[in-house]
Amino acid sequence: MKKYRKTAMQGIVLAALAFLLSMNMEMKVNAETKKDSGNGVEYEDSIDMSVGYANDSSYGGGAVTYIYLDMDGDRVGKVTSSNPNLLVKKTRESYSNTTTKDWETNQKITKNNYRSAYLSFFAKKAGEYTVTFEVLKADGSVRCTKNIQVKAVASGSYASPIKSIKYNGKNLYNYYPYTTIPSGKLSVKLKKQYKRLSIEVGVRNKSGKVTYKKVENNKKIKLAKKAVYSYSYNFSNGSAEYTYDELFPTTYIRITYQNRKTGKVNTWTTCLYYLNKKQSWKNK
Repeated sequence: MKKYRKTAMQGIVLAALAFLLSMNMEMKVNAETKKDSGNGVEYEDSIDMSVGYANDSSYGGGAVTYIYLDMDGDRVGKVTSSNPNLLVKKTRESYSNTTTKDWETNQKITKNNYRSAYLSFFAKKAGEYTVTFEVLKADGSVRCTKNIQVKAVASGSYASPIKSIKYNGKNLYNYYPYTTIPSGKLSVKLKKQYKRLSIEVGVRNKSGKVTYKKVENNKKIKLAKKAVYSYSYNFSNGSAEYTYDELFPTTYIRITYQNRKTGKVNTWTTCLYYLNKKQSWKNK
């Protein structure tokens, strides 16, 4: 029973981490993703962030980025910053185990496959920095070295693309921490140097995944009035199911835009929370 509870708890933690990643709520951080299929590395090679923020990430630090590794046994090794004004630290490692069967010997073969790492940043001063990390093979030798370009801007002057964003005629901050208005016109204005490519509104489906659909600017949108979803996990010695009924169903607003000068395409995401005090399922 103790072993089952421990395994179930691990499942809960994994589910929570998946939610945090899918939400993409780091409004002070923009990033560009790059994939090196030959070396099995996927990472964000360009990051914009604010100076002086120490708690904008679940893993600590003013910004967080992921490194996904596809080669069995690979891991992230040495991580360095080009300047002491930008602190960087590897704050999470994630492994996955796979078990196969040798049909000749009838023995199980278990492999530890290193899958991903997270780096956290803290910028003391505004500036442009380079973070370098090594990807190590299972035997400890260096497979490749990658660079991440980091641009840190002063707090309050973060290069947000948004000039204004309004819901039902008012700026979004008027609706925090939550709203009871289920629908209203969404109006988005970008700064001169940015071109709006699309506006999307996202809600959680029955499996908890955020799904988006495109909407037109200056048109009415409907907020999620309830968010009921569930996850189920099968373990070696049992199974578990987690059902959620949010007090504040979340509607995600995702804006895809392009920098007119550099041509880079990024997304900016924010949320509106609707108050729902009604229980949507019956206790079992």
